Amino acid sequence: MKQFNFYLKIALCTALICFLNSCESGTLINDTQKVPEKGWNAEIPLRFKIDITDTLQNYNCFIAIRHTEKYAWMNIFFFIKTRFPDQKIAIDTVECVLADINGKWSGKGFGKYLDNQFLFKQNIRFPEEGSYIIEIYQGMRTLSLKDVESIGLKIIPTTVPQK
Repeated sequence: MKQFNFYLKIALCTALICFLNSCESGTLINDTQKVPEKGWNAEIPLRFKIDITDTLQNYNCFIAIRHTEKYAWMNIFFFIKTRFPDQKIAIDTVECVLADINGKWSGKGFGKYLDNQFLFKQNIRFPEEGSYIIEIYQGMRTLSLKDVESIGLKIIPTTVPQK
């Protein structure tokens, strides 16, 4: 009987995962990149490529951060450089607060890693069709940022576009 309950729990978890993934159909990107163990050099970005075919769709943009409990600061700054298909460039500065004033981490996780996800752009449109390159630089005024495990970029549609 215990073995049956175990397999039932596995089947229910699998079904839940499939359901949650289907809720985000139309996701433009949901990619995570590992940061080098020796540290994230401020001059070397993490690069993401997205292809846009619908310029009427609105999107929400999220950044995901996985860091260790040894991370030295309560926040992290990013410079997010977007290269448009026509080669124009836009640069955003984003601050993500990882701990409160008392040093309590806001992220969730197991073991030494904590995960956070932050909305950094809401209800935006990509103005032209084609390939966009998004580069994320760490902006923490240190050449090599330590104790950051990975950075993710997730861009999901908001509502059905009005045509």
